[in-house]
Amino acid sequence: MTGESLWEMPVVHKSPHNGTDPLGISVPDTPTDVRSPPPFDLKRRRDSEASITSLGSMSPSKRMKMEGPSIPQVTDILHTAVIPQYDIWSCIVQFPSITPLPRVYWNFDILSNAIIFEHPPCTMPPVHPEAESYRAQLTNKLRSQYQELCQTREGIDAPRESFNRWILERKVMDRGNDPMLPTHCAHEVSPSMYREIMSDIPVRGCRLRHPVEARKYVFKYAEAAKKMVESRNCSPDSRKIVKWSVEDIMQWLRRQNSATLEDYQERLTHLKTQCGPHLTDAAKSSVEGICQKIYHLSCESAKKIYDKHWEILKEHGIEGGSILDLDFIHFGSHCQTAKISSSQLFNHRVKASKTHVLTAKIQCLISNNHPFLLQRSSVRLRCTSGRCNVTWIVIKRLECPFPKPYPRRVQCYQIHMVVSCPRLPSISYHVENNVGCLRFKGEVLTLNQNYLQKLEHLYRIHCRDDRPLENFLPRVWCLLRRYQLQDWCDCHDLSPANLPSQPPSKKPNQSSTLFGSSPNEGTGLQGALPVPVFEAVHKHFGVTFELFASPLNCYFRQYCSAFPDTDGYFGSRGPVLDFHPVSGSFEANPPFSEELLNAMAEHFERLLATSSEPLSFLVFIPEWRDPPIPALLRMENSIFKRKTVVVPAFEHEYRSGLQHVCSGSDLYHKSVHGTLVLILQNEAGFAKWGPTDERVKGLLDAYKPQGNPSPSTSASEGRRESVDGKSATE
Repeated sequence: MTGESLWEMPVVHKSPHNGTDPLGISVPDTPTDVRSPPPFDLKRRRDSEASITSLGSMSPSKRMKMEGPSIPQVTDILHTAVIPQYDIWSCIVQFPSITPLPRVYWNFDILSNAIIFEHPPCTMPPVHPEAESYRAQLTNKLRSQYQELCQTREGIDAPRESFNRWILERKVMDRGNDPMLPTHCAHEVSPSMYREIMSDIPVRGCRLRHPVEARKYVFKYAEAAKKMVESRNCSPDSRKIVKWSVEDIMQWLRRQNSATLEDYQERLTHLKTQCGPHLTDAAKSSVEGICQKIYHLSCESAKKIYDKHWEILKEHGIEGGSILDLDFIHFGSHCQTAKISSSQLFNHRVKASKTHVLTAKIQCLISNNHPFLLQRSSVRLRCTSGRCNVTWIVIKRLECPFPKPYPRRVQCYQIHMVVSCPRLPSISYHVENNVGCLRFKGEVLTLNQNYLQKLEHLYRIHCRDDRPLENFLPRVWCLLRRYQLQDWCDCHDLSPANLPSQPPSKKPNQSSTLFGSSPNEGTGLQGALPVPVFEAVHKHFGVTFELFASPLNCYFRQYCSAFPDTDGYFGSRGPVLDFHPVSGSFEANPPFSEELLNAMAEHFERLLATSSEPLSFLVFIPEWRDPPIPALLRMENSIFKRKTVVVPAFEHEYRSGLQHVCSGSDLYHKSVHGTLVLILQNEAGFAKWGPTDERVKGLLDAYKPQGNPSPSTSASEGRRESVDGKSATE
C-alpha cells in the first residue's frame, strides 16, 4: 500500500523512471507542465437551514456564480462530463475548452429578519408535470378564446398584456382553490379587462410621432366611430352627436394640409372627449359579456385542471382533501355521524331525524393521517318543521376549514405541503453551450445553466421532503412551465452565433401558462432591481426579504411569489397578500397592476398599524402622476411614510424579466419612467432603519448604471394603465 489515490492522474516525472520508462521515450525533451482540469471549487458551507450545498465557494457579501456546468451531488442527472483527450506521444492530458458562464449574482448567505405568526400549511396538491402541461394547454386555449371574442364582438385584437393583468387583478379578490386561474370572485366583470378593452375601442391607441401618422390615425378613428354608432343599438341623440363630431373633423382634415403634430393631437383629444362617452355606452354590454365569458371559461378550465390533477394523484394512491366527521348530537336522543370529503364541501346534504335543534361537532382530519391540524367547533343546525320523520340539512362550504393558530411569533419558515407528493416522472436533461434543456414528453423548456444551479441551491436550502433530489428536475420543469415560454431556441443548435438576442415568435403548437405567447410578453411583470440596489437596501435599510419575486429573479433566499405550489420548494413564502409579518425589513417591487397596487398599499398600512415591533417596507413603483394612481396617493399621504425618493427616468435600469434565458447584452433595460421609492415604517422601524441622508445617498448611488453592456429601453416597463384605461404611450 503506497497511500497513493488511484482516482488522481499520476504526476508525470521530469526524469525517466527506470521501472516504467528506462529510455525516457514518452517524456519530452523540454519540461512541460501538466494541464490540470478546470478548477471546480466546490467547498461546502455551513448554513442555518441546510448543511449541504452543491455550489462553489462564495463571498459572504455577494453570491457570484462560478464557471462550470456540473452539479456534483446529482452527477447522474445534471453533470455534463468533460471527457479528457490524451496525446499518446506526450502523455499530456488535454481538456476541451469550456465557454465561461455569464455572471449571476445573488446572496443566499443573508438570513431573513422576518418574524411572522405561525400559519397553517398549504392545502394545494403537489405539482406534477402532467398536470402542469395540461394547465398550459387550457390556459393557452383560454387566451385564444379571449382573442376570438375581442375580434368577433369588437373587431379588435385582444389588448397586449391585458390577460396577464386580468390574472393579477382577479387574484387580488379571488377566493378559489386554483393557484393561477380565478374561480371564486365577487364580481364577474373585471375592471381591469373592461378598462383595457374599452381603451382600444373603436381603434387601438398608438404613439403619434409625425404629422402624417397623426393625420391617418385621426381619420381612422373618425371612420371607426361613425361605423360603430351605425351598427350598434344606441340612442338617437348619441348617434347624432357622434356623426356631427365626425363630420366636423372630416371637414377640418380636408381644409388643413399643413397642420402640425400638436394640432392633430388637440383635434384627436377633442374628438375623443365628444364621442368617447357615447361609444362606451354603445359597447358596454358587449364588453361586459366578454369579461363574463372569460371568467366562466376560467372557472371551467380550473375545474378540469383540478379533476385531472387529483386523478393523477389517485393513480399513485393519494386520496384528496380532508375528512369531516359530523357528529349530530341530540340531548336525550340518538347520535348520527356523516363523513364528507373535501370535494363534497360545496353542497352536501346530511340526514337528521325528527325536528330538533342539533349541535354538530366538527373534526377536521387531514388525509394520510397528518397530525398537524385538529379543529373542534360547534355549529347549530335547526331542522325544518314538518310531518316527515326525515329532514335534509344543507351543509355549505366551509370558508375557513383550518383553525387559526395560536399567536406565536416565529422566524419565517418554509411552506409545508399537506398532500404528500408521489414519485414524479423523469425529465430528460442535457446542456448545450451553457443552456440547459429540460424535456418532458416533447415539451422542451430552457434556461441558462447557472440559473439551474441557483435553483438547485434554493432547493437544497428549503426543500425538506426530497433530500436525494429525485424530484428536483420535475419540479424545475413545472416551475418553468408555469412562468416562461416554451422552447424559444432550437436545442439542437445552440452555438453563440445561432442564439437569438430575444426569444422569437412562438410556433403555433407552442403554449405558455402565465406570461403569454407573444415575444417579450410579460417581461415587465418579472423585472427585478439591479444587484447594487439590493446590496444598498440591505446595507443601509436592513432589507432581507423580497415581497414580489420568483425563484428565477430573487436576490435573497426568502421572498414572496405568486405560486406557493411551484415556488415553495425554492424558498417562496406564498402570495404577499397572504403574508403577515410582525417584524422585519422588506423590499417591494410590484407588477404594474393598479388593483394589485391598491391592495398592496392597504395591506402594508394594516400591517404597520397592528405591529409594535420594527417593521419597514421599501416600495418601488413607477412615477405615474398624469393622472396619479390611487395607490401612490394613498402611500404618499400615509402616516407611515417617512421618505419619498425619486430616481429620474432614463438614468437607471432594471434587470430583464427574461434574465434566466437572455444573453448578457439584453440583461438590463433602461426605465422610461421615473421610479418612486416610498419608505413606509412604523415608529420602531423608523428608529432602527430610518431614512437618514447618508442612507438615501447610498441608495441613489447604487442606482447609477454600472457600465452594463448595451442597455436598451424597455417598452414593457413603459406601458402602464391609467385611471381611464389609456396607455401612457398614447
